Formats: sequence, structure tokens, C-alpha cells
Amino acid sequence: MLKFAGIIVVASAAGITHSLINDPIKLTIAPMPAGTGTVVIPQKPVTTPDNDPAETDPIEPESQTPTTIVLKREITLDQARMLFENGLADFVDSRPKEDYEKGHILGAYNVAPTSFDIGTPPVIDFFEEDRRVVVYCTGGDCHDSHIVVQKMMETRPELVLLHVFVDGYPAWTEAGLPTDTGPDPLAE
Repeated sequence: MLKFAGIIVVASAAGITHSLINDPIKLTIAPMPAGTGTVVIPQKPVTTPDNDPAETDPIEPESQTPTTIVLKREITLDQARMLFENGLADFVDSRPKEDYEKGHILGAYNVAPTSFDIGTPPVIDFFEEDRRVVVYCTGGDCHDSHIVVQKMMETRPELVLLHVFVDGYPAWTEAGLPTDTGPDPLAE
């Protein structure tokens, strides 16, 4: 018992010393540049029984006005879902490889913060500057998605359409949205 108490005292002293000597981690993600947060959701094509025999409930033309929303750097589940369902963004899972392989948003790439330690992850070079990228982790107290967005902005400053899905993968699965398992096909 005395040995256990000694370990706790030493660990506490080490933690306090570390926090006094080293600067705390500061996550500062630049706000979205003016105008880049606006998203126009495309209209669904009008189908009628004439051009689609399987369609029995045609969409009225007057309901075909596009929807415009404004996204901030951090987005919610509903906003991430809207981007996903309309094919308006690429998704990046910033959790460790093992967690990614157990389950991730369908089509997401895996870019953990540590993957920048050995250079720029190859997938970062393939993102188009005029396409949105949504980065997520486990939500809540997890800040890996913020770190990855910050590193992406430092590596490729032209990528300004970056978002952090703050609710994370658990909210996605809880909502029953599409997921997949297995390794990232672009991972080395």
C-alpha cells in the first residue's frame, strides 16, 4: 500500500511539474474565411411518371428551390449528414488506425494526428481546394479532429473548406448512418 501511495505522489508531482514547465496545448483553428461557409444544396431532379415509370409520387417543380445554409468551422451531425447525403464533402477519420479499421464513416480516409509526424499524409495532397473536407474523431473530449484540421491548414493553406464534425463517430453510428470497416485503401 505504501508503494502504491508513493507511485501516486511521484506521478502527481511529475504531472504538475510538466504542466508548469511546458506550455499547455492550445488549439486555435482559424475561422472560416468570409463566404466559404455558404453551401447550396443542389436540387433533386424532378421525376414524373413520364420519365420514370417507378415514380408514382412526382416532385412538384415549385418545391425545387435549392437550400442554402451557412456552415461554421465546427459542424453538427445534421450538417455532416447533409454534406454526406449530397456528396458535397470528403470525410476524414482522425482516430487511430485500429479504431478506424473497426468502423468509420463510409468512404472516409484515415488521417490520425500522429500521421503528420513523418511528413504529410499522402491523402492530403489529393484533396481539392474547392471541395469541403469534414474531419471527425470520437467527439466529446477528443480533439484529434481539431489537431488534424490545424495541421491540414498549415500544410495546405489553400484548403479553406475544412470542418470539424464535433459530434464524432459515435453520434454518426447512433443515428444509423452509413459506415464501413477495414483498412484505409490509401494507407501505406
